[in-house]
Amino acid sequence: VESPVWLLLHGRREEAEEVLARLFGKENVPAAIEWIKPKRKAADLEAEAPADPCWSEVGHDGVRDGKGVSFADLIAPPLRRQFIIALGLACMQKITGINSIFYYSSNLLSGAGMKDARISALVIDIVNMVPTLLSGFFSNRFGNRAMLLASVFGMLVSAIGITLSLTYDWSALTVVFAATYVATFGVSLGPIMFVIIADIVPDHARATVSSVGVFVAWASNLVVGVGYPYVWTSLENLAYIPFIVLLTISFIFLLVLLPETTGKTTDEIQETFRLIREGKKKEDK
Repeated sequence: VESPVWLLLHGRREEAEEVLARLFGKENVPAAIEWIKPKRKAADLEAEAPADPCWSEVGHDGVRDGKGVSFADLIAPPLRRQFIIALGLACMQKITGINSIFYYSSNLLSGAGMKDARISALVIDIVNMVPTLLSGFFSNRFGNRAMLLASVFGMLVSAIGITLSLTYDWSALTVVFAATYVATFGVSLGPIMFVIIADIVPDHARATVSSVGVFVAWASNLVVGVGYPYVWTSLENLAYIPFIVLLTISFIFLLVLLPETTGKTTDEIQETFRLIREGKKKEDK
């Protein structure tokens, strides 16, 4: 099934309505169209458009023409904050050190008495899997922004704990803090990072920004994967100090820049960013 929003962006309204009918029933198509349609009318509606036009967001002309979204569009005021947040989220998911444990857990945990690398990998996988299964529930219950902040803060505390336990040779605590490091990552930052990127970016720019985000995430992963052994060799028990610094920066970044997106439509989220740009606070309803 093709995305109805994508079809609408490309001027294929009839096909979009057919998809919506398959998804929600023919009788619910008008309601679904109304949900997709922004409250503000787009400024670039064309004369030949349908009587009741439905654009998911302003700026879709480039999508319909096959030109996509340019870099100049991404750094222009309407998208700049969203683009910065998307890049920051994609980077922090990897650069904050989660793969230092995924890739090198056997080295970290061997000092805590877990000599079998297979056991170390199994423990890390289980600790990562269980919170990931619950991430959707917690995000719906507490909100994406709150869960991201809690996730990064939990990783920060765990990274401090790992550093202290390695420094003072508290072997059991090394295992505990490594587990909480992975668990707090798995409950939010790991699974919902791209969900939030998709939420904060308007429809016409979502594919482009998500693609750039994937590149940034894996570039950051490469930095950690290649660089961590050198960091460990140089700093030894203090190898998680760089991650402590990066997690602190990440927490401040999210606290300052990211608004809550849970339970909001694309148009409501873009309206939030518009009000932020104008220096206004949206009134509680």
